[in-house]
Amino acid sequence: MHPFRSQIREYTYASHQRVDDLYSELNLAKKNDYTHFLRSHFIAFSALDSVALSDTFLADYIGRTRGFLAADLKQLGVDHERLPSVEFEHHGDAMGIEYVLAGAHFGNRVLCNRWAASDDRDSLSAGTYLQSDGGRTLWKRFASSLDTLDLTCGEKDVIFNSARSVFDLFCISYHHAGLNIGQSQVEQAN
Repeated sequence: MHPFRSQIREYTYASHQRVDDLYSELNLAKKNDYTHFLRSHFIAFSALDSVALSDTFLADYIGRTRGFLAADLKQLGVDHERLPSVEFEHHGDAMGIEYVLAGAHFGNRVLCNRWAASDDRDSLSAGTYLQSDGGRTLWKRFASSLDTLDLTCGEKDVIFNSARSVFDLFCISYHHAGLNIGQSQVEQAN
């Protein structure tokens, strides 16, 4: 493993684990859980899509992925335009974003297997996002860029913080996906 990949993995481990712990609560074979999964990912990718990135390849990947999620939600009868939105605090570095999004493809096979175990036709017809393989291409690009890196400690810290903020975004989005559309948080608490 490339030394920088080991470093970013180590520095983001706790943030990554929080995301894994949250999303492992969902049973993707159940329609409600799968819908929650898609909603939360749509919320996160919408926040990322609102960031002006100079990396057009990454920006295109984010936009395409948001489109896949919108199509799946539409297939499930969810009005994605009415989902809550969240802000993403961008740390000025696309590499941290790319690390998280590209690395997610490693768990994709497991997620696909869990989703494919569903007996719900609607859920199974909404698999554009899970069946897309753009993350693999993004990972190859990320991994190949590691050999050209010559980063200072400060530059590494920016990338680490950027990656942590993306993991945090997915946690926040997970919680926002459970909000009832059209009700305030106060109304939902009552």
